[in-house]
Amino acid sequence: MSDTTRLAGHIDATLRSDRAVLTVLGLFAILTAWFYTPAAAASAAGMPVVEHYLPLPVWSAVWAVAGFIMLASVITGRGRVVAVATASAVPLMWAAIYTWGWLLGESPRGYVTATTFLVIALLVTSRFSVLPAPETGGDHAR
Repeated sequence: MSDTTRLAGHIDATLRSDRAVLTVLGLFAILTAWFYTPAAAASAAGMPVVEHYLPLPVWSAVWAVAGFIMLASVITGRGRVVAVATASAVPLMWAAIYTWGWLLGESPRGYVTATTFLVIALLVTSRFSVLPAPETGGDHAR
C-alpha cells in the first residue's frame, strides 16, 4: 500500500470519527452562542419564541456551555456521553420551543426552524446511538 493511500485512509477515518463530528457540533454550538450575544443580536428584531423562556444572552450561554462541553470531550477524550447528550439536547430543546410556538400561533413559520433543530438532534442521536460500554470500552450497547 502506498504512502498516499495510507494517508488518504487516515484522513478519511479521521473525518469520519466521533471526535470530528463532536468538533463540528461543538464549533456549531459556539458559533450559535456568538450569534445570540448582546452585541451580535443587537441589530436583530428579537426572537420572541425563545425569549419567552429565557433572554437571548442566557441562550447564548447555554449554547456556549454546550459547545465547550463537546470540545472538552474531544480534547480530553472523556465525558463523551455527556457531550453527546448535550449535542442532542440543546437542539432538541429549540425544536420543541419552536414547535410549541408554531402550534400556539406565536411563530407562523416556527415549524421550519423546529425541523432544522430536530434534524440536528436526530442526526446526533443516530450517529452516537451505539456507545461503547464504559466498563469494557469495547462492547457496544444496543
